[in-house]
Amino acid sequence: MTYPFNADELWADMLDIFRAKVGKKIFEEAFQDTEIELHDGNNMVIITPTQWSHLSLSTLYSDQISRLASLLTDQTYKVTFDNRKHRKPEMTFDSAEDRRAIARAKSKYQEEKPIDHNIPLTADEIWGAVLKTLSNELSGPSYETWLKPIKPISIEEDFLIVEAPNDFAKDWLETRYKAQIDAILSRHNKKLKIKGSRIDLKTCEPATHEYSAGGRNPELRKYVQELELKVEQLSNRLEQVERELELMKNG
Repeated sequence: MTYPFNADELWADMLDIFRAKVGKKIFEEAFQDTEIELHDGNNMVIITPTQWSHLSLSTLYSDQISRLASLLTDQTYKVTFDNRKHRKPEMTFDSAEDRRAIARAKSKYQEEKPIDHNIPLTADEIWGAVLKTLSNELSGPSYETWLKPIKPISIEEDFLIVEAPNDFAKDWLETRYKAQIDAILSRHNKKLKIKGSRIDLKTCEPATHEYSAGGRNPELRKYVQELELKVEQLSNRLEQVERELELMKNG
């Protein structure tokens, strides 16, 4: 059957009318990127791009589409829907918020291998286990700034020896994270006996200026502590903004 009008033009006019009736959000979810075919016997086929579009149009708007087409052309149509161009939903888990959520949940579903205490672990293996735990317990900036640069050196008697890049980082680790690291060590490796502290810190560069081990500046330390607090607050705010952006994107 030959129609005295162009099917694509008809559908474009119908879409303009539906856009005004249903609003932007519903139009984009249900009508956008749809196509039309007209076949013999006044069969109108709507080709939908997604499963959601297919479901929405076929269950909610089939009668309205048929009626509007009839009003525009003075003909009666049987409307059907075709899903031949369905696209799989695109979803990735690459955002910073995704990575943090995965890291927090990952430990619940990945069974840790039991430690054989008859086999001595290396400093690298022990420190790797510590870092894995800390990456889930600390904010991203704190972990990247203070823990990731620390390098394992050796195990000497009851101590894990690690190396900080400078005296400032060494002091910060001792005052802020040493107790936390000790607690993690006791969970991961029973071979390290509880004898005072089980982590000893060295520095890879000589002590310098007034912030050396013999003359720490309390005002400077207070200033840095305030800076770290601000960094953590910024990190939390960024996470909140990322969540809001994801909600806006999906909503």
